Amino acid sequence: MIREAILIAGATIVGNVVSVAAQIDPDLDQTGKYAGVYLCLPEATGGVWYDDKSNKWLGVKFTLDNERILFKIKKGETIEKITFLGRKTTTLGYSVKLGSVGSLEENGCYRWEEFRSALVPISNEGFFRCTSNVLDYTLNLDTMRYLAVFAYGFVDGRDNNNSTPSITAGKCSKISD
Repeated sequence: MIREAILIAGATIVGNVVSVAAQIDPDLDQTGKYAGVYLCLPEATGGVWYDDKSNKWLGVKFTLDNERILFKIKKGETIEKITFLGRKTTTLGYSVKLGSVGSLEENGCYRWEEFRSALVPISNEGFFRCTSNVLDYTLNLDTMRYLAVFAYGFVDGRDNNNSTPSITAGKCSKISD
């Protein structure tokens, strides 16, 4: 009897949490203040490399390719997010596109995991993550710093350098609104 009451009370609480109307997420930007074009330049890069002589993966510093990345960030529309407790919240989403300086090609940068949208949320502190092709980007538009991570290779079990995991760190500047 007590167990049944606890189960019913628990189900009621969970049901109420899930059914709460979507609320604005106070930790994410709702203003659109981060819209603009940002130029990002690499400062350091490294990763792991397979050494054929020792048959081991080694940590290495890679040569910077000096690729200049343009992030074009546009204010989008409201997107819905489900919290880990099942509560619905809403926030402003941004459209993020990136490309190399001098190239006409642009790629979208998306965040699919928890937002189920091609639009990317940005925190009140300018922080966001997105993925474009095979690179995962983490940016902070307040500190104007970024990381680009290539997290493939090594874990596939192939001991060669056809796909070497790497991380690049750099700084950005806003060049237009």
